[in-house]
Amino acid sequence: MAEETLDDRLSELPDSLLLQILSLLPTEEAVTTCILSKRWKYLWTSLDTFIFSPRRFWRRNNGFRSFVDYVLSHSTASKITKFEIDCSRMYNFKSQINQWLTFAV
Repeated sequence: MAEETLDDRLSELPDSLLLQILSLLPTEEAVTTCILSKRWKYLWTSLDTFIFSPRRFWRRNNGFRSFVDYVLSHSTASKITKFEIDCSRMYNFKSQINQWLTFAV
């Protein structure tokens, strides 16, 4: 009986608060929330904070590049408040990095 009366309190929060919570996560983790429900499917596209790290893509630099390109191309944020990208393992991607920085500015 108690389970039936439990509310999904997270779903009751306004999008603005959910986006603040998502902005604290690395971007890869924030994007994966799209599988939670229909409401969350595109919520991440409104993020104005981006934290990219290639650590999870350590064997696939192209995977990291593709992921960053995908996220930035789907962003609907009117302004960027934080753009952090770890380029320490990015070799020969100068033009790509310049494009990302241009997006952030």
